[in-house]
Amino acid sequence: MRRWLPWLAVPAIVSAFLLAGRATGPELLQDTDTRVLLAKLSERGAPLSWFVSDWPLENHFYRPVSTLFFEMDAKLYGSHSAGYGLTNALLAVALVWASFWLFRELTSVPWVAGASVGLLGLWMLGTGLPELLSSGARWLGFLVWIGLLRGGLRKLGAVALASGGLFFLSWSLPALAPLGGRILGWLPGRTASVMAVFLVLGLAAMARWVRLFAKPLPDPTPDSMTVPATKGTEVVPRVGLHGWVWWPLAGLGFLLALGSYEQAVVLPGLVVVLTVVFATARRRWAGWGWLGLSMSALALYVLVRVLVVPSDPSGYQAQQFRTGPGVWLSLFDYSLPGLSGVFGFSSYLEAGASAFFISDFWSRIGLAFGTVAVAVLLLGRLGRPYGVWPWLAALVAYLPMAWLKYFEHYHLLPAVFRAWAVVTVGAVVLRAVAIAVSPPALVAPPRSHPAPGSLPRP
Repeated sequence: MRRWLPWLAVPAIVSAFLLAGRATGPELLQDTDTRVLLAKLSERGAPLSWFVSDWPLENHFYRPVSTLFFEMDAKLYGSHSAGYGLTNALLAVALVWASFWLFRELTSVPWVAGASVGLLGLWMLGTGLPELLSSGARWLGFLVWIGLLRGGLRKLGAVALASGGLFFLSWSLPALAPLGGRILGWLPGRTASVMAVFLVLGLAAMARWVRLFAKPLPDPTPDSMTVPATKGTEVVPRVGLHGWVWWPLAGLGFLLALGSYEQAVVLPGLVVVLTVVFATARRRWAGWGWLGLSMSALALYVLVRVLVVPSDPSGYQAQQFRTGPGVWLSLFDYSLPGLSGVFGFSSYLEAGASAFFISDFWSRIGLAFGTVAVAVLLLGRLGRPYGVWPWLAALVAYLPMAWLKYFEHYHLLPAVFRAWAVVTVGAVVLRAVAIAVSPPALVAPPRSHPAPGSLPRP
């Protein structure tokens, strides 16, 4: 526990900045959606009725849980906008701490949990620090080529992988969408905040059970890259709440998330990914019960939604769906970012030699090169026990939203897992950089036969 205490300062500091940066202005209550929503709440005056009807905007969405947060604010604050902004900020704080708990259970590595929630907090705050770090990683991607001066062509592969990894890290450090305005400064954005808080809490309860009570898998055969056990190695005792308690807590979190925002339908996919994470990185098998619980929660949500919400698409829903290249570009941002640079690249080829003077031309090439390099690093020996699972979790969390027109708050839940992914990539890339710039390994001289001082052989 003592090794975790210093890292608790990270979510605490992030929380303080989120509360200090909360929105307080009257514009919080002036956008059209918010005015209509609050008017409907006042008109009906029955908070629990939203569990058996469309939500206040009447565009065929089932969101009774997130609607209750609007009901709560309307009762507490009336027309005082600062109170609504405080609730938005508190939801962001709750997501930071829920994410820290999830990463603690998934990784048991304090700096990974702390760095991940720190980056998530920076994205929600909208500071320029990730962009500054991105610029530094990009310049380091060029400077790392000096490693060739120490090792010559023997270092070419290591230097190329490190340089490409830094270019990818430079792209991934900034947020994919500006979250601050939508999460802290826009009231309808709290539907995504409420959903993310409950879903992450449910997944953290699941991870807690798996870490403490799941059946251990046999350890793989150790090799030269296996880290030996030390006094710092975590031995998990079966302590705390009884194992069965985490099941209803997780199930409650799942149901509350599904009743908050439609993006929560990704729940079974996330359960599958986290099950694989535990099986590969933590050597614990969660079993199929958790997938059954998530599927049951989803089935119950679908049943209730069909019964109480009109099944035909509303006008808003019809205009929000999209098809075409935009869908694939959004998915590539979470899966293979280098491919997104291929679209529109032909225009640079048509520009001739002048394309060499356009920064975006080189950015696209660097991202494609970096994507390949990071794939090699993550799937190779340096990537263990990290791998591609955090990236896959972020892709699953965003998947259904790719077919909808762009809104920033769609990226909040994926940002939780993307922050974890960026931190894991950063760790692997920094290892590759250390290898690239270090002196080449010394080769032992050939051993004479027989070795000096050895016993004579018959």
